[in-house]
Amino acid sequence: MTATDRSIELITAAAQAAADRLAHDIIAYDVSDVLSITDAFLLASAPNDRQVKSIVDEIEERLLKELGAKPVRREGDRDARWILLDYI
Repeated sequence: MTATDRSIELITAAAQAAADRLAHDIIAYDVSDVLSITDAFLLASAPNDRQVKSIVDEIEERLLKELGAKPVRREGDRDARWILLDYI
């Protein structure tokens, strides 16, 4: 099984949003063949918590504006060392 068209659309838009906010080491993984709970992961890095928050805010805004998508879950944003956004 491969990632759905919707998953690819979300990952592509999220990766571009992260790049626009100067995220580092952006990589997408299609995990649909090995995990049944998700199609893909997008990982990105930033040197500080302020930039992490900026990247996450841009991803959320872009996906909502361009694709009408809201995260169903957001975790880890208290310290902003890592943040998980879960989209369906």
